[in-house]
Amino acid sequence: MTLFRRKKRATRSSEATDLPKPAESNGLPAQPNELVIMPYTMGELAEIYNVSRPTMRRWLYPFLAEIGGLIGRYFTCLQVETIFRRLGFPGKRIQLSGS
Repeated sequence: MTLFRRKKRATRSSEATDLPKPAESNGLPAQPNELVIMPYTMGELAEIYNVSRPTMRRWLYPFLAEIGGLIGRYFTCLQVETIFRRLGFPGKRIQLSGS
């Protein structure tokens, strides 16, 4: 005699497979030229800017007073907006004077 019965696996209906898939929510752009302002970790920001985490920390150090501290492991949306404004939007090359 069995005490527990196995649950039957739910099958996907054909209607469910026709729905569009949601955009990736890992912080990386869903489209090549699209960037979502949302909470990011230091590692996610470093990946977006295509640099290492220590380099990202060095880049943010001069703006810490303006950016503020992390909330847990994440920068808030306002902090991310400030970071993008200060460092420039990822993917854009900035010509430095004297270079």
